[in-house]
Amino acid sequence: MKTKNKIIFIPAILLSFIASAADPTAATDAMADALRTRLAGDGTLKLYALVVGGSGDGAALVGRNAQSAQVVRKGSVLRESVDGVRVSLSVEKVSESGIEFKTSSKEKKAVLPGSYTPLKAPDKIEENFLRYLECDGVSMGSLMRLLSDQTGVNIASSDKTASKKVSMFLRNVTAEVAVEEICRAGGLWYRSEKGGKLIRITTMEEYAENLNTFREETTETFTLLYPNVLEVASAIYSLYPERTLLSLGEKEFEEDDEYDLSRRFRRFRVIEENGNSQFMEMQSPRSSSSGSRSGAGMFSFSRGDALSRLSQWDRLESRRKFPRTGQFSLSAAAAKTMDGALEAGNTNLFERAKAGSLFGPANIFVSISRKNNMLIVRTSDVRIMDEIRSLVKRLDVPTPMVLMEVKVLELDITDDFTASFQYFFNGKSGAVSGSKDDNLFADLAQTASAAMDSFSPTFSFKTLSSDLVTKIELMQKDGKVKTLATPTLLTANNEVSRIFDGKEYPIVTGWTVGETTSTQGVIENTEPTVEIERKDVGNMLLITPSINSDRTVTLRLLQENSSISPEKVSIPVTGGKGENKEIEYVVSRSLAGTFVAKDKMAVMAGGLINEVESDRYYRTPFLGSIPLIGWLFRGTEKVMKRTELVVLIRPFVIMTPFEGGKASKELLEALSAHPARDARGSMMTHRDEKTGEIKERTIEKDAKNLID
Repeated sequence: MKTKNKIIFIPAILLSFIASAADPTAATDAMADALRTRLAGDGTLKLYALVVGGSGDGAALVGRNAQSAQVVRKGSVLRESVDGVRVSLSVEKVSESGIEFKTSSKEKKAVLPGSYTPLKAPDKIEENFLRYLECDGVSMGSLMRLLSDQTGVNIASSDKTASKKVSMFLRNVTAEVAVEEICRAGGLWYRSEKGGKLIRITTMEEYAENLNTFREETTETFTLLYPNVLEVASAIYSLYPERTLLSLGEKEFEEDDEYDLSRRFRRFRVIEENGNSQFMEMQSPRSSSSGSRSGAGMFSFSRGDALSRLSQWDRLESRRKFPRTGQFSLSAAAAKTMDGALEAGNTNLFERAKAGSLFGPANIFVSISRKNNMLIVRTSDVRIMDEIRSLVKRLDVPTPMVLMEVKVLELDITDDFTASFQYFFNGKSGAVSGSKDDNLFADLAQTASAAMDSFSPTFSFKTLSSDLVTKIELMQKDGKVKTLATPTLLTANNEVSRIFDGKEYPIVTGWTVGETTSTQGVIENTEPTVEIERKDVGNMLLITPSINSDRTVTLRLLQENSSISPEKVSIPVTGGKGENKEIEYVVSRSLAGTFVAKDKMAVMAGGLINEVESDRYYRTPFLGSIPLIGWLFRGTEKVMKRTELVVLIRPFVIMTPFEGGKASKELLEALSAHPARDARGSMMTHRDEKTGEIKERTIEKDAKNLID
């Protein structure tokens, strides 16, 4: 047995000796480790590309030069020769830090590092995630193969793009973002298909001429029920600005709508005329406007936002159009494509190349139909279409609204007049019922006098709860209340409602004097020309409600009361005789502020006191009418009249159409003066004149009454 083992061992030694003699350039382990470290550290081997996916096990393109570079990953082997000595480099790991080669010594490592510092990957790795991408002068085809290997996304580049050299550095991005940035830097087009599992890369010329590409695009139409279609289209453009081409329709329709919007906005020029900076500052950055008429018992729906949409319209229109003049940056590839298209007379290709330079590789096309409130989207990216479909579904919801019961009151007070709040619990609970007994605005005199704790010329407000009863003490019995306006408004969230009750007066603002030259050469002044400006004089109220998450309502309020002053002012007229002319002027009182009101809770704002001196005429009955001596029993005296402006608002938050019907019925039943307001809401009912009971009407009964 021992003899047999010796016989086997001797041939093994001989074979080892023969192999060593056959390869005299083979290095020992220590020498091989030194050569590996030298190859990785002295720049003999160059790292042309390093791509690491979400798993952390990357791939690289490495070699002595670009022509001999090869793809390596964990387990790959490189065979190199240094000074005539052959050495094998086995790849142990490819990560964001670089390529690590195996060595016989654990203490000494051979590492070919990356050029940049890696970042920590997020805790949650999304699909097709890319930890690290670095390349320097690598062909597009080679880089896309590495990207496809690390992310699992199939990437196909055309023949014209495969040889294009790419230099890029990215960290912690998705595969689609990486492809998008690479194509943007190189002036190329890309298309994502099959839910993001396939990406095609072409030149702009190939994209324009490849008509088969459009067969794979899908077009979907969305009919919106609630929001404005222009707002949804703007939201899509804002999410994908570099990939979306937005069309607003034919020019003639655009001009019609723009004229309509500007015509509507002219109704609200009073905001600029008033010059009330406090109210304008309270508005959100997206200023909006809407309007309605005033009057007792008026019911109005406001949905304007004209100013905002006009500016938004101009913004979107400028994005959609290609500038005919001016300067814009072009990549070398885009300029070459456009130049070739012009020489060949290919207008379509020229416009597409121009669009690519301005907007990037657009593959989402959005158009709107304003007449039908429809949105049309065309794209070949299935994933983007799914996201747009989900976005439209989330945006197509009812707009929250606020039903507001508003009263504008003018309270006459005297020097010794006082009013105060006295609250006490009445033991009741629950929401406002809407009946006449619980209506906080039923008694105008009590409500008006409850507006202020103490009268002062500053803005303040008080809140009335449905669980509190307001007890008012009027210290003077002859206090009077004048109702200026009692509208009921239904306003969309964050929209401005305007109520105006008054007249438009022509107000003289000045005179213009011209000059003429007579035949004798004498310069003479012409008759002064009156300059007139029309102004709204009366009661104006602007309210902007903003619904909060807890169903409270932030109310931005501007109330203005204006009138023609009985007195006149004199202004000099330049030129002519240098005379002074008397003109009328407008006296106004305004109240502005922001406060928070609870749903179905009344808020009162006041404190704006005006003092007017007037003459009061008095006389003794019968005696004051006697001729000659009647003046002894009559006379006039100077009196000071003080009035206070009080605004009362009770908001009803409406989040759904069901809530709208309930709130409207509750409020209108409380305010209605109809004789059948307590009936079942049917027009086929009437109140019996004798008993006062609600009875049902039928056609047969009406016919019988006619016969009788």
